Amino acid sequence: MAHYRYETKGFILGRRSYGESALLLSVLSRDFGMVPVLAQGVREEHSKHRMVLSTGRPLAVSLVRGHEWWRLVGVRAEEATIITPIKQQLLERLSIIVRHYVHGEWPEPELFAVFADAWNLPESILTNKEEILRQECLLVSRLLSVLGYLNLPNNWQTDLSTKVLLTKINACLSRGIN
Repeated sequence: MAHYRYETKGFILGRRSYGESALLLSVLSRDFGMVPVLAQGVREEHSKHRMVLSTGRPLAVSLVRGHEWWRLVGVRAEEATIITPIKQQLLERLSIIVRHYVHGEWPEPELFAVFADAWNLPESILTNKEEILRQECLLVSRLLSVLGYLNLPNNWQTDLSTKVLLTKINACLSRGIN
């Protein structure tokens, strides 16, 4: 039986060990949405994909659909950028929210765009705590809005303060978490 090889862009939102040398990845794909991906042999020392598969990094992935999950057959990093710890923490916090609220596979290009914007945030604006908090609030607000949990006015990015955004986000998250 022939299998079709799908090429897409994606972000790794989570990873866990599976067996001796495999990883089970949660990948937010531009074309397929949130998909579970089995990466065989990537924990072995000689694996060429081992260093590329870090959480939060944009990737070009080649996937084959399997019975339970997708299988990783190829991967390459989109950018050879070194990620700062602040941006890594920001991406991990966004990943936690998405993994909590998104279940099942369906294309969600707006959700992918939120992660792409988080990745593309300039390092120069992530220098002080207030600006980091503001950027995180903006990204989480967009994320919750895309998922349908938060209704925002058209000019919300310029009119709402960080404090108002935090209040709305906390109210939304406390309603959604069981």
